[in-house]
Amino acid sequence: MRDFQARWESRVYDFSTARLFHSPSRRHFFRALRRPFGRVAVPASAAPPVDANYGFASYHSKTVVIGNVVDYTRTFEVKELSVPVAKADELKKFYRIIASDERNTVVLKPSP
Repeated sequence: MRDFQARWESRVYDFSTARLFHSPSRRHFFRALRRPFGRVAVPASAAPPVDANYGFASYHSKTVVIGNVVDYTRTFEVKELSVPVAKADELKKFYRIIASDERNTVVLKPSP
């Protein structure tokens, strides 16, 4: 068995801008989910639409219940590759909006 030692090395980073994204891009995700047999989706339980527009990126999502199908659409667009440190709070807020939206659910109840 070998002993591993942690080596602490001083590293120098330029924190004037944080390079977070690899390239400008737009990702679109669409999913149509059919309800399970014997269940009904409650339209009022669908998450409200989200529109988060920031200079460096944007995120949009919408959930719609139509009959026995739940349509879920979201778009994530990267506009700038680097985000200045001065906008770090905006970046945190942006990612929290996305994380909160991704945890939303739709309630299914037994069919009458």
